[in-house]
Amino acid sequence: MIWFAISISFVFGILLGLLFSKRFDLSISRVKSLEKQIIDEKIKQKRYREGVNEHFNITADLIHHMTESYRDVYQQLASGAQELCDNEIAQKIIPTGTDAMFDETEPHNDTASLLPPRDYAPKEEPNSKGALAEDYGIGGSKKVSETNSNNS
Repeated sequence: MIWFAISISFVFGILLGLLFSKRFDLSISRVKSLEKQIIDEKIKQKRYREGVNEHFNITADLIHHMTESYRDVYQQLASGAQELCDNEIAQKIIPTGTDAMFDETEPHNDTASLLPPRDYAPKEEPNSKGALAEDYGIGGSKKVSETNSNNS
């Protein structure tokens, strides 16, 4: 009877061990499979980065060529305007110079919109105290001081 209980316990232990091994699957093949997945993902990431770098290199070259073509067209227009039009009209159509396209004959007076926002309240007059002064607004009127003393 003891041998029977031992054999039943042995079989039960083997079945329980197989169940746990399948449940947690800590086999070497599973570890190797995961390592292969990691390596494959690293290769995919490397290819993606190379693709992004290649894309931006090509884009930069195309923009450079576009800029050169634009400059050539502009120079062609400028030389044609100077040859085919009067000097005065040519200057109005396409001014010449190093950065003629970007020169401004009339400066814009819209500098107020270009000022950064202030982190303080501007003074109404140059000699007046600013809003951050310790005694700003104190003693300006009796009503304010009377109202404050009545509330206390």
